[in-house]
Amino acid sequence: MEPFIRNDQYNFIKEKGEHLISAYANVQDQGVLKAVKMLAVEKAEAVFEKQLDEEQGPLIKELEAITDRKELEAYLDKIKANVFSFPSITDKTLKKLFPKNKKVKLPSQDEMENTLSYLAWEELGSSSKLLIVPIGERLIGLQGGFQPAEKKGVCAICRKFGKVGLFTSKIKGHGAGTFTKRGNYICSDSFECNQQIQSLAYLMEFVELMRTK
Repeated sequence: MEPFIRNDQYNFIKEKGEHLISAYANVQDQGVLKAVKMLAVEKAEAVFEKQLDEEQGPLIKELEAITDRKELEAYLDKIKANVFSFPSITDKTLKKLFPKNKKVKLPSQDEMENTLSYLAWEELGSSSKLLIVPIGERLIGLQGGFQPAEKKGVCAICRKFGKVGLFTSKIKGHGAGTFTKRGNYICSDSFECNQQIQSLAYLMEFVELMRTK
């Protein structure tokens, strides 16, 4: 089976599995459990924009059989084989994404996950952060300042509460040579952020905010 699940969809399905485990641990009424299972599968199927085929559909529907942690972990291992890998980034691609940064380098492979909604890393020796975001068939590169916040907050990308920092970028203004600074708080740990994203909508909003001229 070819990959058909995005990272955010995988995370969403994982959360539905967590809900099922919680229900089996706390609910005795079989009618309620049946309804919870049906709703979990219904919501999991709804995150896919296209209708699932005869192989994909049954795989997602296996979610309803989960009753405990061991079963959930086995199921997640099974569906993770069908999650899209992050696009391969070559040095040539990297230079095209960040043409003004002559010293740009990718993080080491040991620091990179295979399944991501976006790739981000902090540039050594500076207070800047770089992001690569796949949008359709394109890759978008964002570079901006990054200042860790003293207090925890809500990430603009995953919408979860945790350690965040202010990402800022300069946007060309209306007048010649003028710039406007825009910013928002995002997770300090981008890999943790990727594990929490359950929709690409907020990520797309963030990219649009940082790129709009």
